[in-house]
Amino acid sequence: MMNLSALFNNKDSYEKTIVKIRDDEYELFVKRKLTVSDNEFINDSLPKHLETNDPSYIIAMLVNMIHRSVKVKSDTDDLVTIDVTVIRDAFSIDELAAIVDAIHEIQGNKVVDQDEEEKDLKKK
Repeated sequence: MMNLSALFNNKDSYEKTIVKIRDDEYELFVKRKLTVSDNEFINDSLPKHLETNDPSYIIAMLVNMIHRSVKVKSDTDDLVTIDVTVIRDAFSIDELAAIVDAIHEIQGNKVVDQDEEEKDLKKK
């Protein structure tokens, strides 16, 4: 039987993955499951005055998802969170989307192409 405190101190809750950005590979550590706190942070950080299809809204969602889901190794080999401003300033929207795709893959949220989904529905 596990002690409940093991859930809070679980260093294995991050999985290492490699993401290719601008022809270079980067090592990221992705949180396996988002907590309620993570989801609340992401939702509270989104611009309330914008539509969900607005590019600024989408960028904010991607940036905050990465901020809460990804850590990188520091010079001392500790896992550290990437600051929101650093994420926003360092990556293009396509690069943000590539990182979020890697997050979804680890968290078990399969990204499905709209055309593939429609073909599957027609088969049924």
